[in-house]
Amino acid sequence: MQQKLHEVEDYCARSFLLVNVPKTLASAHGPLPDVLPTLTLNNAPLQYVPTATYVGTTFTSTSGDIFRAHYDAKEDAARRTATAVYSLESYVGPLPPRLALHLYHTHVDPHLTAGCEVVLDSRPSAVLGLEAVQKTFLRRALHLSSWSPLTPLFTESGVWPLRYRRLELALRYLRYVLRDGPQLAQAAMEESWQLVVQHSSPSWW
Repeated sequence: MQQKLHEVEDYCARSFLLVNVPKTLASAHGPLPDVLPTLTLNNAPLQYVPTATYVGTTFTSTSGDIFRAHYDAKEDAARRTATAVYSLESYVGPLPPRLALHLYHTHVDPHLTAGCEVVLDSRPSAVLGLEAVQKTFLRRALHLSSWSPLTPLFTESGVWPLRYRRLELALRYLRYVLRDGPQLAQAAMEESWQLVVQHSSPSWW
């Protein structure tokens, strides 16, 4: 890892780029050594953290599920957004279903599906909180009680159940990588495949 950091330093020096070292963090996953190695960038030591957010995805090293904090953060954001949408009713009266569903697609769904192309729902319970937000919103949008059956929420709104929606987006991303071959994403896909084939290791694939 230190060698890769030196390569980053060299590349930045040649390209006239500056690295914000205080915002560059280190994280150790798996069994920890007795003494964590010191990693430096531009001769400054990097801070080890248990949780960090990179390109909108939160990773944590203190849970068996490295994306647990991501699910929690997106559930909280979706719930706050849904509450904000329905706070409009105190100003304009009850929202018509069509308008409520439009606000769902534009403001709530992006939080419920954020990062689902990378953060696969491999733990069945991981998405329960996100599903609860979706069901609550759809019940209010359709003016149904909290005890209403689930099937009409989706047949009457045209909204996909969240697990299927997230899986469909992940498969669409896989198709994009295989069809269009973006260089870095394709390299990551090949590495993921090799981990399975050569080492039987869990991976995105």
